[in-house]
Amino acid sequence: ATFVLLKIVDLAIGLRVTQDQEVEGLDMVLHGERID
Repeated sequence: ATFVLLKIVDLAIGLRVTQDQEVEGLDMVLHGERID
């Protein structure tokens, strides 16, 4: 059941960030915050 639910979510909105977003930093991409 969990696999099916995660597959549906993945197809709808995606479960992973892109490599560019990962390099930029997830704090900035997901929350709009930068850690100094």
